[in-house]
This record gives sequence, C-alpha cells and structure tokens, in this order.
Amino acid sequence: MAVSEIHTARSTVNRLIAYIMKDKTEIVESEKEINNQYQHKVEQNGKKMQVTYFTHSSCMSCDSRNPYQTFQMLEMKYRKDSSSGKSRSKDQQEPLAYHARISFAGHECSQETALEFGERIAKSVFHGFPTVISVHTNTDNIHIHFAVCAWNLHGRKWNNCHRTTQQLREGTDTLCREYGLSVLEHTRTMKLTKVRQGNRTSYYENTDIRFERGTSAYQFTEKYQKRKEQRVRQTDIVREDMENILPRCSSYEDLLDRMRQLGYTIRAKRQDGSWMQHISFKAPAFDKAVREDKIGDNGEYCREVLEQRIQKALDVKVSEKIIPEKSGEDLPIYRDYRYSRIKVQEINEDYYMRRFPDGTYAKKPRSDWMKKVIRSLKKDDYHVRTLLDTTELWALIEEQENRQSRGQKFRDDTEAARYVAQIENTFRAMRYVEMDDFRSYGQLLHICRSIHRTHSEILQQREKAAKLIAERESDVRLPERIAELKERTKNRNIDYMVEHYHDDISKLEKLQAKYNSLGFSDQERIAEYQEKTDQFRIRLTALEAELKDAEARFAEADNCIRTFARIDAEHGIDVSVVLQRYEEILRGNYLVQAVAENRSKRYDEPDRNR
Repeated sequence: MAVSEIHTARSTVNRLIAYIMKDKTEIVESEKEINNQYQHKVEQNGKKMQVTYFTHSSCMSCDSRNPYQTFQMLEMKYRKDSSSGKSRSKDQQEPLAYHARISFAGHECSQETALEFGERIAKSVFHGFPTVISVHTNTDNIHIHFAVCAWNLHGRKWNNCHRTTQQLREGTDTLCREYGLSVLEHTRTMKLTKVRQGNRTSYYENTDIRFERGTSAYQFTEKYQKRKEQRVRQTDIVREDMENILPRCSSYEDLLDRMRQLGYTIRAKRQDGSWMQHISFKAPAFDKAVREDKIGDNGEYCREVLEQRIQKALDVKVSEKIIPEKSGEDLPIYRDYRYSRIKVQEINEDYYMRRFPDGTYAKKPRSDWMKKVIRSLKKDDYHVRTLLDTTELWALIEEQENRQSRGQKFRDDTEAARYVAQIENTFRAMRYVEMDDFRSYGQLLHICRSIHRTHSEILQQREKAAKLIAERESDVRLPERIAELKERTKNRNIDYMVEHYHDDISKLEKLQAKYNSLGFSDQERIAEYQEKTDQFRIRLTALEAELKDAEARFAEADNCIRTFARIDAEHGIDVSVVLQRYEEILRGNYLVQAVAENRSKRYDEPDRNR
C-alpha cells in the first residue's frame, strides 16, 4: 500500500528543502526500537540512545549542491506580484513550491529502491520542474518526500488540482505494481473526499486507514504519541518560564531576550525585521519548537496578548514612579550595594529605590523576607565592628573586595574575615534579588532550574561541536594517512606480510572510500570543507563564552539561595525542603522538576507564610 499526497508551500521554501534533505534523529531507550534494516548511526545520549537515520537524496533539474538557489532564481524570474491581485490563491499568497509525499506500507522496500522509485515519479509526474527527492526511514513507514518548484525551467506554473493529484496517485500505483509493492486497488478510481479542519480545507483519499482513524494514520502510532507527550511537557515548561519572567519585563522584546538568556531558541522575526505570523519557542533539551498559539488556551500567550499584559503592568508601575531630587542619596540603589560604599546601619528596612531603563526610579516596598535579611545584615555589621577598629575593618573590606573582583574566594581564617565575607555575600544576594524583584524561594529555584537546563544544553552542544571538529580535522588528514598506508604496504617483510599487511589493506580501502565519498579529489571541495570546519570552531568559541555566562549567572543564583537559607536557618526557620529541591536541581533532575503538575506552594509565597 502506497499513499500519496501533495501540499502547497507559500513561504520558507529553503526550510522545506533543508527539512527533507536532513538526516533524521530519534531518541530511543533500547536497541529494540532501532530499525537495523536501514543505514543509521547510534550515539549515547545520557541514559538513552540517539539514533541518526541517514537520508538518501537526489535532485532533478536543479543544482544538487544548492537546490534552493535554482528554486529562488526561478521565483525571482517568474513570480507574479501578489499585490497586483493576479495571484490565483485565495489568500493572495502565490505558491512558491509544492511538498509531495509517498508513504509505503511499513518497510516493504529498501532505501535505494525507494529513491529510484521517487526519481521515476519525478521524471513522469514533475517532468521539467526542479525537484528534490529524499527518502526518510525514521518512522514506522518508509516514505519519499518531494520538494517541487512551482515553476519549471521555462516559466510554466505547476497546476495543483485534483487532476494532477490523481496523476501522482496513478503513477504511484503503476510503479508499485512494477516493483511488486502493495497497491490500494479498491480506491484506484475513487474520488477525493473534502475534509474541513478548522479554517483549513483538505482533500484525502478514502483509504480504510483514513476511514477508521481519521485523516492521518501517523497520529495513532506509538512514536507520534511519544512526540505529543513531549510537546505537552515542553508547553508546560515554556508557560511556566513565561509566567515567572513576565512580571519583570518592560516590553515583549525584553521577554524574548530573557527567554533566550534561559537557553531558548526563538524564531520571532523575518529577515526584513517584521514579526512572523506565529512565534515559536524551543526550550533547552528539546528538539522541536512549540508555537505561541499552542502554549495556552485561546491564544493567551500570543504576542499581541502578552504585549497588552506587559503594558498594563507597566502602567501600574508608572503610576508608582517618582523621580527624587537627589537620585539614590536618600535610598540606596541596588547597584550600590557594596560594603565599602554604604553605611549598613542607615539602610532603610521598609523601602528601596529601583532604577528603570528610562533613568527614572520607583520607591518600592521591601518584602518581609528582605526586611529580615537587612536586620541580619545590620547585626553582622555591628558584630564585626566590635572585633576590629575602623582602620583594620576598612583594610579587611578592601582586601576581601579585591579578592572577589579577581574571582578568588574570600578569606575565612579569622572570625572578622568570615563576617566580612558573609556581609559581602549578603549584599551580592540583595543586589541580585532587587534587580529582578524576586520575592520567593520558588522564583529563585525556578531561575536556577532554567540556568541549569541551559548549561546542560550548552555542554551537549559543545561536546558535539568538539567531536565534529576532531572528526573533520581527521578527514582533512586523509591524504597523509592514505599515503602513509600505501608506503607501508610496499613493505615485503615476511613478518609484516603475515601479521599486518591484510589489516593495512583493509584500512586503506576504507580510507580511500571515505576520501572519494567526501570528494577530496577536488581542491575546491577541500577548501570548502576546511572553511566549514572553521565555522564550527567559531561556533565552539561562542559556546565556550555562553557556558561561562551561564556559570556566572548560576553562581549569583547559588549565592542568593544559600545566603537566604543561612539567614532563615539562623532565625529558626526550617529550610530543608528548599535545600532538598535545590540539591535535586544540582543533580540534574531539572526536567522532572519543570514538568511536575502539582508544585508545593510552601515556599512560593514566603511573604504570606512568614
């Protein structure tokens, strides 16, 4: 049984071509889930395995090295101006390409046979139209993808209608009989059925599977259900991250920047700077993105809705704003919290001044949580002043702050040094909390979870990049290794001939085959390969910088949690649950924490409980 279908592509044709030509990766838990019938590569990904199924591709009437260039050239040459009203499409967006697919029953043919099948279909049905053919083997059914340019080389436009769809079906059935593959005989002359799905109208063949299961049989496979569950988990994570960040955002773009700092990959704007119709978010440790309209119900997390929420929150803040005559002298600003720059005993326990990006200030009330921290700070300051005179104290403060600026640990060899270090850490925690207006352990644990998730994702990317660079550097040395083996095999020493000759010949054949497959006989190809390797090195350097940034942000959050937990413990408050949850994050259980449905609210609202 071979099922065929064709859809219209009105934008991002480059992504369509990249998708169908890309090798497909699946995460499996055991070797039983791996399909050994087709070419693949297995890598260990933590406790699970990552299987990459190799995609076989070919091109018709276009450049095989860069097929999109041919598509783009024809589009620029023949595309009509949609604003003139001459476009035939209902939404005034002219089709740029077509995406066809032929799916076989299970794995009834080899990958090579499927590629040959696809090439023959392209010659007979899409003759003269630039076409990319790719065979995917990562699902329960081997299938062929076609990316077909909407114009042929002479400017003729493809007419996508019931007749051409039937031609694709008839061509598929003919070749299925020729290759001895299963055919849906009882639907051969059946008319297409019109199916309305929301605002979208589609036409399908009435196969038994579609009658029983709806419009797509793939929706009922185990693999689809796993991916659906993963999307649900990611939706929960994205929604939770957004809700925690929104109160501190000054604009929608600020929200996106903060999400990116947590490790999100976000597609929001086109090349011309305009907003995309649907913004997508990909959380760290996930391989698929989720669209904004899928995050919540009734589009509550779409850009327009969130912009209104942010603006309403800003309006409330603006009504609270004041511009003092002497900015920050009456009340210290969070960036000035350093022991050497402020008189601890004069810190206001009830209010603090928060600076906004536009240069204005808001007088913000301190939470009961922060009041307790300031009282502890004043107590430590009073105690250290009983141990040292003013000169000794200033010398010790300067030494400790110098050690901190150099990234060294504080001195802790004396009681006074320990108190000064404790005060500096408390100031550091206060600055971090007031900068983003954190008010609970729940918010701090959430940011730690997000940073830890980002750190783990960057680590994985760095390891992959380093491994890929090493492999490519080894490939560049192939000519040297081949020459060395050829020279060695000339040795006719009897011991070498008996013990090593056949092994070296086998290695030489493998290296030569790899050399030929990479096309290294062409110097231009070698230069392109080295240039791509240099790009990976640049990416590795960027990942190293991102890793250091994530580690620095985690160090700030870590200091904050440990400082406040210490102060709470000094006041006789049980913080074992907080520390337990924090240790779970450090052990890497961030994903389990992020998708938990029922979170404890014991530490989410400390102002009310304490």
